[in-house]
Amino acid sequence: MKNFWIFLFFLSILGPLTSCVGLKRHKELERSHQAIAALNDSCQAKQIRLTGQLDVLEQRFNSMQKVNQGLMRDTARLNSDLKAARQRIEQLDQQNNELARTSDILRKGSAAEQDQLLKELRETEATLRKREEDLVLLEKDVRSREARIQEMQSMMDAQAQTLNNLRQTISKALLGFEESGLTVREQNGRVYVSLSEKLMFKVGSADVDPRGRQAIQELGKVLAGNPDINIMVEGHTDDQGGDALNWDLSVRRATSIVKILVENPQIEPHRITAAGRGKHLPLEQGKSNEARTRNRRTEIILTPQLDLLFQWLETR
Repeated sequence: MKNFWIFLFFLSILGPLTSCVGLKRHKELERSHQAIAALNDSCQAKQIRLTGQLDVLEQRFNSMQKVNQGLMRDTARLNSDLKAARQRIEQLDQQNNELARTSDILRKGSAAEQDQLLKELRETEATLRKREEDLVLLEKDVRSREARIQEMQSMMDAQAQTLNNLRQTISKALLGFEESGLTVREQNGRVYVSLSEKLMFKVGSADVDPRGRQAIQELGKVLAGNPDINIMVEGHTDDQGGDALNWDLSVRRATSIVKILVENPQIEPHRITAAGRGKHLPLEQGKSNEARTRNRRTEIILTPQLDLLFQWLETR
């Protein structure tokens, strides 16, 4: 009986202490959640802004391609006009020769006929001179347009070659990680490095696994040697769980990878953008385990800087 009263005495002492500790832990979790929500809002705003900028770049790039196509059509038309002009000059030459022969035949004819013939000859000569001048200007315009098309095509070919070389270099550097769910592909003028959740994170966590950290560090070495490449890191989840939780997890995972990349002092932070996509850009539709596994990924999207190309277009 005495032990029972002693037990009750200790319970009366420990109860308030336990309550205080729980309240303190609750407040810490609440502050942490608020900080994560603020970071998520900031990342989403930055993502919207940068996505808009990317859309503008894509529109300008599409406009550039349309300009290129228009120049090629104009060049084809001008070449056709040039061919027609040459044929017309040949016809005028033939007419001139015919008039010269006629002049010889009618040299002894009437003065009126000779005057008319001389007039026609002068008109023909004037027409020929005008045609030749037009032909010179036309040839100059064609050469100028062809030079512009060649210059634009060379710049586009150089960027395409840069992307292809980058893709091959990355594939070679990350060859040992392919069995862990890493893929590298080139699509729509960009290089996509896709990292599976299996390689990068434990389920529900934003802490990068050691194997995933090693892959990011190897990728960082390649990106450090390509300073003209912009980097976007996108986190993706599957469709399980709440929307807010998926947004939060995808942003935190993208940010974790960015932190590893900027550990390399040769990668300037302004080149990098972190974005959380949540469940809204799946690779596969459906609710199978295989589809959800593919959708839980992180993608690093590499895009060449198009500033020089846009500056060239604005000066033309």
